[in-house]
Amino acid sequence: MDRNFLLAIVLSIAVLLGWQLLIDGPQQRAYREAQRQAAAEQQTGQAESGGADLSFIKPDKQLSVEEALAAAPGRVLRPPGAAGPP
Repeated sequence: MDRNFLLAIVLSIAVLLGWQLLIDGPQQRAYREAQRQAAAEQQTGQAESGGADLSFIKPDKQLSVEEALAAAPGRVLRPPGAAGPP
């Protein structure tokens, strides 16, 4: 094999390893830590609801569609000609 070819392979491997160790590795560690924190936040129930009023949701009781629509705040938009209450 040619000396330049071997040098190109060695330098390519060095660049890939350097990229993995110096750039990609820390980014992956930061991403995994953010995922762990988000999962821990969800498990402890501290996740923000974004300011929405979700008090009408009752997970222990299943509601029919009509009951859920009646309990939900706001107006339900329907296309013209759709059946159901306004």
